[in-house]
Amino acid sequence: MNSNSAFRMAGIVASVVVLGAGLAVAADTTAGSTDWPNFRGPNHNGVSTEKGWLTAWPKEGLKQLWLAELGPSYSSVSVSGGRVYAMGSSNNKEELVYCLDAETGKEIWKHAFSNMPGDTNPGPRCTPCVDGKFVYVITMNGLVACLDATSGQVVWSKDVKTDSGLLMPHHSFSCSPIVHGDLLLVNMGPAGLAFDKKTGKIAWNNTVPKTSSGYASPVPFTLGGKPCVALLTDMALVVVNEANGQTNSIYPWVGAHGENSPDPVIIGNNLFESTPGSCALLDMSAPQGKLVAKDTKHTSIYSRCTSPVLIDGYIYGFSGNPDDPWFKGKPITEFMCVDPKDFSVKWTQDGIMEGSLVAADGKLIILDRSGMLILAEASPAAYKELGRVRVLPEPSKEEIKGLHHTYRRGACWTMPVLCNGRIYVQSNAGSLVCVDVRKK
Repeated sequence: MNSNSAFRMAGIVASVVVLGAGLAVAADTTAGSTDWPNFRGPNHNGVSTEKGWLTAWPKEGLKQLWLAELGPSYSSVSVSGGRVYAMGSSNNKEELVYCLDAETGKEIWKHAFSNMPGDTNPGPRCTPCVDGKFVYVITMNGLVACLDATSGQVVWSKDVKTDSGLLMPHHSFSCSPIVHGDLLLVNMGPAGLAFDKKTGKIAWNNTVPKTSSGYASPVPFTLGGKPCVALLTDMALVVVNEANGQTNSIYPWVGAHGENSPDPVIIGNNLFESTPGSCALLDMSAPQGKLVAKDTKHTSIYSRCTSPVLIDGYIYGFSGNPDDPWFKGKPITEFMCVDPKDFSVKWTQDGIMEGSLVAADGKLIILDRSGMLILAEASPAAYKELGRVRVLPEPSKEEIKGLHHTYRRGACWTMPVLCNGRIYVQSNAGSLVCVDVRKK
């Protein structure tokens, strides 16, 4: 999500959560594994299948296993086969793909792409996608590449921006690639692109509607028994047929500043879509989409720069944006639980700086923007915090205050990852920390 990127820029963005019946997450060959092979995990929903990890955190904090300095980045990590795949940058000129040993953090290989554009927020946005012997990445400038996962050598690459004439999004290309079957899916262009994952040949290119790329990442799912892909573009939520890229349905939706970033979360036949100040329930089975209900009280979750998660029918995530008039006088952010069936808020919790989250075994793993890692119950009854530990240096007040340029020290926009008893977190400055949550 860009995406889609692993990068989530500050600004008002749209979050999409799907409700109802008749729409199911497509099966994934890695869904039962403990690996985390791509952005938002094997089931593309920010929920890990991992069990048996440490949920009673000691008062003295969690043990740091290792620290790697990768250079500025807004990317999360992927973990597969005992290796960690991450991205960083060097001198605002090169985007770097890293392969690290998951146990020690030792660098196994590194590959540099030298087409990094000048951007006010330095560093790549893409989270690498691992599929067997290959790893796929997207650079800020629109280069899609397949690397050998063992050696880091380039297998194939395509300059999508140049070859397909795509418009560069304001914050560069930010989605993360997703492998599904024989296709590599990317949220680039008006309504997505698909490549043959082995050769890099374009399988389909949807140009309807004629707009620029969004920042979310593609989400594969099944609609009416057919494999489809949900794409939150810069102008709409688009559902396309995975086999040929033809559009099934479009619902116009534009986040403020033209930034649509959070990924769709597939759970049913309806779509709960949200930007700060607006929230609606949509049925996407109709060609133009159908408005089922709309939140008129402005009390529901309005995700600004991170995708919410859905656990047992309830949505958990961040809501709020101090930059926007809709939220004038409200707290900077609230962490909350929402019932998506009627937009009712089950609880809100202050004191957690806006960040990102994943879920596992009925628990929420929250990484706030300051680098604080928080563990909480995933329950609609009440917010119950189980532990918190600082895993990254606390930013200065000046860094916390700035929304668009907080990429130094501990400032963090990236999603935490739980895999094989370890939690990985990466700051915007590129400090990748691995902490131990294995039961002894």
